Amino acid sequence: MTMPISRSTEWTDDHYEIVEFAEMLVDADLLESAKDVIYFLDKPWKWNNEHEAWVAHGRPADDTAEGWFPFHQQLEKLGHPPIYNPAVMR
Repeated sequence: MTMPISRSTEWTDDHYEIVEFAEMLVDADLLESAKDVIYFLDKPWKWNNEHEAWVAHGRPADDTAEGWFPFHQQLEKLGHPPIYNPAVMR
């Protein structure tokens, strides 16, 4: 008997979503080494909270995007270290 293929709508099932999110995590210095990237690709669901925050802030790609710093403020609430904010440093 053949089992039907599950049609999940999880973000972790979408290759392009995983890659786009991983690129942003690298730009945000949250994935700093090849080992970090491999761990992320092996278990992307462990980043659900970060992904939800990223989507909630408009999926910012880098520090030129409007939601970048609010997104990082949310990451700090999740326990990630603060990032350099040139607007604050002036």
